[in-house]
Amino acid sequence: MTSVDTDVLVVGGGPSGSATALRLASLGHRVTLVEKRATPRHKACGDILTPRAVAELARLGIDPLDPGRGDGRTGGWAGGNGHRIEGVRLIATGREIAEPWPEHPDLPGHAVALRRDVLDESLRERARGAGVTVLMGHEATAPLAERGFARRYATSVAAMLVGLAVIYASGTLWLAYFARLASASAAVGLSTALATGVYPFVLADLAKLVAAAGITPGLWRLIGTR
Repeated sequence: MTSVDTDVLVVGGGPSGSATALRLASLGHRVTLVEKRATPRHKACGDILTPRAVAELARLGIDPLDPGRGDGRTGGWAGGNGHRIEGVRLIATGREIAEPWPEHPDLPGHAVALRRDVLDESLRERARGAGVTVLMGHEATAPLAERGFARRYATSVAAMLVGLAVIYASGTLWLAYFARLASASAAVGLSTALATGVYPFVLADLAKLVAAAGITPGLWRLIGTR
């Protein structure tokens, strides 16, 4: 077995993992990125880069609309050209609304459609150019933890509740914005977002949270990780 001496081990070679590895490497850390798949995968639901995602790529020196226009800070960009998306169109109950992306001082006014397998491999290639050791076909088999929060039921529940709250808060605000556009009323927009995006899912999500938090400490004991 070959050992790897690294400052940071990033598990997962998708956009988040590759971007994290790239940022850390640019700060001077020795980074190793492991991805269990040996070859890139296509993922239809991951083809859209929202304005926030486009802004994050720009901070890495990447322009998904024109790979040749990257700023050259961290190696090459191997991806194909993305397609610019100016807004969203919502169709429901016989009504249709088309709106541009919300204005934001720190975000572009457009999104980009880019094949997920192309994005993943291009980001990994950019990470390699920054000095990241990328290991394809390597799977993480056990977690390493020092504080052990996930080994206790109470702290597992607390951590998962925080994550669930963040997801609900961000999703509700996003839905409320577009619902308000359709109704011209902020109160109606919020109530519609809660009725369609929160209330139907709360009980099931809480049940999954409680079950997952209960199983996690047992899994730690099963794998015997210290």
